[in-house]
Amino acid sequence: MMRNNLRFFQSGDYVYSLKPWTDYLEAHGGFLGIKSLESNYNMPYLYILAFITYLPASTLAKIKLVSIIFDFITAILVMIIVKKLIKPSKNSLVPCLAYALTLFIPTLVLNGTVWGQCDIIYTCFILLSVYLLLEKKYIWTFIAYGIALAFKLQAIFVLPVYIFIYLKEKKFSILNFLWIPIVDFILYIPAWILGKPLAEIFDPYLMQIGQYKSLVLNFSNLYSLLPDNYDFFATAGLFLSVSVLMMFYS
Repeated sequence: MMRNNLRFFQSGDYVYSLKPWTDYLEAHGGFLGIKSLESNYNMPYLYILAFITYLPASTLAKIKLVSIIFDFITAILVMIIVKKLIKPSKNSLVPCLAYALTLFIPTLVLNGTVWGQCDIIYTCFILLSVYLLLEKKYIWTFIAYGIALAFKLQAIFVLPVYIFIYLKEKKFSILNFLWIPIVDFILYIPAWILGKPLAEIFDPYLMQIGQYKSLVLNFSNLYSLLPDNYDFFATAGLFLSVSVLMMFYS
């Protein structure tokens, strides 16, 4: 009900990016329009936008429905992971509570239902990767993580965790990490076949790396207490992060 009441809101990202991209794809033959579409989003999400152009309903409703579907899948994955980790009693409500809390946390509702953003998609595949890791299905762990990274570069922040787990436990082969670029490459093949130049296929990664040079952007964190010197503190932050990981490793 809450998601239904919020479905009509149009964010700036929707008005100036998502809707124009989808309209362009629809006007240029759906998937065929990918080769000439100028966008700073990675190819897998553009496949989704191209796919929904063939479906009825408004563009706004279709874009938000995709995110909402992944909201529910993500909540289910959280429930399964919690159940796997804590091994609750048969009548325990903890896994169900984890499901409900995930589904209704403000960030999840705002990102997909209100703004129509797609961050929940790569988050969903990260959680799927975590679940597969717990199940010791290591090849599929990195395949799922590769899909997450193909959707958005922000998934890279999880990579140090997998590196740390490998160095600490060595329960799987280091060659499993190769599945990450392999999956990325496979997911980009359709765009290349459709005529998208390879340079343009990988452009979103470069844009995401260099677009925002800020320590803090619309949300407070540790760097809010420091001067806004990106070049200095970004490097220092990387060394600090590595040092913290090494403390746990030792």
